[in-house]
Amino acid sequence: MDLKNEANISVCEDNLNISSSSNYSDLYSFSQFGSNSQVELLKSDYLCLYKNYLTKEPPPFQINFTPNVNLKILTLIKNHFQIIFKIVYPEEFFQNIIEKKYYSIIGLSKVNGELICFSHIGIHKKQKKATILAMGVVKEFQNKKIGSRLLAKVLEELTILGVEEVNLIVQESNVCAIKLYNNFEFVLDTIIDDYYKFSNASENRAYLMTKKLSLKAKLIRDSLKKINHCF
Repeated sequence: MDLKNEANISVCEDNLNISSSSNYSDLYSFSQFGSNSQVELLKSDYLCLYKNYLTKEPPPFQINFTPNVNLKILTLIKNHFQIIFKIVYPEEFFQNIIEKKYYSIIGLSKVNGELICFSHIGIHKKQKKATILAMGVVKEFQNKKIGSRLLAKVLEELTILGVEEVNLIVQESNVCAIKLYNNFEFVLDTIIDDYYKFSNASENRAYLMTKKLSLKAKLIRDSLKKINHCF
């Protein structure tokens, strides 16, 4: 997988058009498994893996996470890409989003449907790996712990899909993003010099960061899958 390209994306032969097992109705998504007592125990055990990542304060916004991206939402995402990110993403990237070649998680306000946050991920099924290609929070919703909620959602969904390792690339100077990833136990894998092509050379270095998804979470996911087949 070649991660060194100007647009900070990677197109993988085994990126798949995958539907999540979740209903996306809340931050955590297990309602499809019913209320069996064994399921409730597993749910509680699973959520403990993520509780330390999330603020204990009541969330200021009720967010509905969805994998669905229509043309209206895509237009909004493209506009916010220009505001949030310093690099120019090619049109092919957005085409892959609408064609579901990338796996998307979109956060919309439960009150008015307003776009709050988004993430686009390349899933490599054979290797059981995923690459977070882009993740952003709309400007007016930043600094409200929404990035943590979005990343927790991404990791939860990838665990349900059977992904065992996640990687991403972040600009070395993006201290806030690196702090967020460190809080979620991403570790530095490789320093890439001249990854970006800015005129200021100090802005061009990037970090490749990786995270192994919890084996315990994987075992719980497999148990839930088996239980679900019994109903």
